[in-house]
Amino acid sequence: MKNSKIILLVFGLVLGVHLLAIYINMPLTRVLSKCALLPLLLLYLMVAGSDHHQPLFKKMAMLALFFSWLGDILLTQEGTIFFLMGMLAFIVTHLINGSLLLRLQSVRYTFATMMGVILALGAIGMVYYWLHDYLGTFLVPVVTYMFIIGTVWVFSFNLSNHSQYKKTAYYFFIPGMFLFVLSDSLLALNKFLLHYPVRWDGWIMLTYALAQLLLTRAYLQVLTINGQHNTSANLPT
Repeated sequence: MKNSKIILLVFGLVLGVHLLAIYINMPLTRVLSKCALLPLLLLYLMVAGSDHHQPLFKKMAMLALFFSWLGDILLTQEGTIFFLMGMLAFIVTHLINGSLLLRLQSVRYTFATMMGVILALGAIGMVYYWLHDYLGTFLVPVVTYMFIIGTVWVFSFNLSNHSQYKKTAYYFFIPGMFLFVLSDSLLALNKFLLHYPVRWDGWIMLTYALAQLLLTRAYLQVLTINGQHNTSANLPT
C-alpha cells in the first residue's frame, strides 16, 4: 500500500512537470514526462493489484494501458501517419476497456444506460458539428474513433446496473470515460479548428491523465470487490 501511494505521488509530480513543460515550452521535458505517465500507472496497477488473483482481467487492464502508452509515443511525432497510428492504438485501448466492461455487465436497457447513450451522442454530435467542415480526409477515422470511445462511455453507464460495481461505475468508470471523451474532443478541436497549442494542450493532458488514473483505480476496485466476494462471475480470470 505504501509503495502504491509513492507511485501515485511520483505520477502527480511527473504530471506537474509535464504541464509546466507545456507552458514554458520545454519540448524534450514535455516528451519525456508524457511518455513516463502511463508506465507509472502500469506500475501502480501491478503493485496495488499484486494481492488480487484475477490474472486475465489484470493483464487485459494492463494491456489497455500499454496501448495508451504506445498511442502517447506515436502522438509525440509529427505527421499524418503517426497521428493515425496513435489513433489506432487508442482504439485498441477502448476496445479492451469496452470488452472488460461488457464482461462485468451485459447490456441492459435501463435509464442509466439510456442516459449514457444520450450524453455520448450529444458529445459526438457537438464535435461533428464543429469539425465536419475542417476534417477533410480525417472525417471517417475521427468520427469512427468518437463512436468507439462514446460506446465505451455508454458501457460505463451500463455497469451501474450491476449491484456490486455500481459505486465503481459512478466514482471511477463514468467520470474516467467522460474525461477521456473530453480530452479527445479538445484534442480534435485544437488540431483541426482552434490551433492554439499552448492554450489548450495543458487542459488536454490534464483531463487525459486524470482519465487514465480514474480508469486504473476502477480496475483495482473491480479486483478488490471480486476478492472480497470470492467470486469470478462475469469476470475474466
